[in-house]
Amino acid sequence: MESDKQYRAELQGSVGGLSRVYAITVEDGHSFCRIDQVKDEIINIYNIIKDFYSKMGLWNNYWVSLSVRDSKHLEKYIGSNEDWDLSEKILKDICNELDLNAKVCEGEAALYGPKLDFMFKDAIRQRNSNSNNTT
Repeated sequence: MESDKQYRAELQGSVGGLSRVYAITVEDGHSFCRIDQVKDEIINIYNIIKDFYSKMGLWNNYWVSLSVRDSKHLEKYIGSNEDWDLSEKILKDICNELDLNAKVCEGEAALYGPKLDFMFKDAIRQRNSNSNNTT
């Protein structure tokens, strides 16, 4: 897990209704594992997300996006098609197994792999996200 500052000149109100945002803290995590460990690792991360947001009272107010490649522009992504096909299948299977009802978002994958994003609404009904990027 890493926590890092990003500096931007956001337009007024574009980030959570704040007046003018120039620096925000971004928390991101990446997990590196063998292909035979991917499913268990994603389920472990899912359980961490579920536990945290349940304690915050937000677990019943979320949706999941499954970001996959843009099939018309495969040149935008690194790695072999076989690895991409397998990674996307693993994430789809996990979404089905956990009954996440994930919305498939074609073209929204990272250049290095597909990902799951958990989108939550906070106490004042604004959308926030927690990403689990997985290849």
